[in-house]
Amino acid sequence: MRLSASWARSCAALVATSTFLLTGCGGGAVAPEKARGQAVAEAAGGTLSGATLDQWLLKSSVPPDKAVGSGFVSAWINTALLIDAIRRNVQLDDAATTDSVIMADAVRGMVAQFLAARFTQRPPVTERQTDSLLARDQVRVFQQIVLYVRSGTDTEAIRKTYGTAKGLVAKLQAGGDFTAAVKQFSEDTATRAQNGYLPALAEADVPQRLTPIWNLLPGAVSPPFAGGAGFHILRRATRDESRSALKTWLAPRLAQRADSLFIDSLARAHDIVIAPDARLRVRAMALEPVTVSEGGPLVTWKGGSLSPASVREATLMLMPAERVALSDASDTVATQFLLGLSRRDILMLVVSKDPPPNADARAALGPKYRQSLDSLRAAVKRLPADLSAADAATRYIDSVLARRAPFLPLPGALASVLRARSTVKVNRPAFDGVVRGAGPRWQEAHKNDSTAKPGAPPGGKPPAK
Repeated sequence: MRLSASWARSCAALVATSTFLLTGCGGGAVAPEKARGQAVAEAAGGTLSGATLDQWLLKSSVPPDKAVGSGFVSAWINTALLIDAIRRNVQLDDAATTDSVIMADAVRGMVAQFLAARFTQRPPVTERQTDSLLARDQVRVFQQIVLYVRSGTDTEAIRKTYGTAKGLVAKLQAGGDFTAAVKQFSEDTATRAQNGYLPALAEADVPQRLTPIWNLLPGAVSPPFAGGAGFHILRRATRDESRSALKTWLAPRLAQRADSLFIDSLARAHDIVIAPDARLRVRAMALEPVTVSEGGPLVTWKGGSLSPASVREATLMLMPAERVALSDASDTVATQFLLGLSRRDILMLVVSKDPPPNADARAALGPKYRQSLDSLRAAVKRLPADLSAADAATRYIDSVLARRAPFLPLPGALASVLRARSTVKVNRPAFDGVVRGAGPRWQEAHKNDSTAKPGAPPGGKPPAK
């Protein structure tokens, strides 16, 4: 779904709530040529020039837009702050900082454990519920036999295996025992252990190459399908044969619905109220430099509230492209984002009497964070020591784009922790001007590309391999 909202409203909110902009929206648009000569962002005592951002955008594997540009700016800010902190020997793995970094992941893990415990206490799926699912006939069960080709590049081996598969299909379609054939011929050990039965699946879950199997009648056998390293023969299970797999398919879905109703009832009992200006503020907060919104809580409820700092941290946990989408979101989408965060905090009151992270979360996530931090420290040490943190960050992203170095994203909420301790600025008009000017030039430079790989800049999803 495309997220959209009025630019004027977002701009007004940005001016009203952000105190760390170099230039506000009221300054008007900046021509691309002028924007490339200005500083786009400031962090760790240095700047990112519009010219450098422009070069990165032109090297992007996808057409430059706000999301791509934000990915680069976000990566540069986070990298500059990290380099500066490490060079100044800032304590990043003390107990308090570690708790802050792993907090969001700890909450997810604690909630998952709570819901898993609820699942074990649920009654089993009933025969009546299974009958209802069978009557709708929207979920089905299949058996398979897999015959592997010993050499996928050997035409004769492929032809021989296909011939064997066709002969086996003829016998099965003539009334042969499919389960017996699974035990005798199938070379897929995982499904053979289940007599060839696959997990139940809906039509939308069937791989495209296998879509004809959905038209099979109960008990019917398909022709051989090429796939993976061999050929698959599939049979649609009968109604009685399907019951066990359908119960397995249905159980987590019934639990998910029950959990959703449970969480909704908790939320209603706490009388959630969203502040009138909360949607404007969250849209403004989603734009780089993702600063804490001024004003009181964005959401309140009986016994609690959602602070601007908490919303900012959750926003920084999003991918840059997701933050851009949120900055341009409809009231409905912004409301759902805020309600999701509020329900999370309300649910945590039931999940644990103590605030997260609990001892189990610390034991599970703390070592992983420290290991990640060691990798980041090693990467920083490899950067030229004579460069400032800001310039070293620029050099690092240059190396990532040239594939001379891997991109190492910051773990957990480390970006939020580093930004909370520093002053970060973004010149939005200059940023917009650079992005606007890069688009046509990227199209011209890449007009003959036929093998460009889909991807995103550092800070977004990694390019496809």
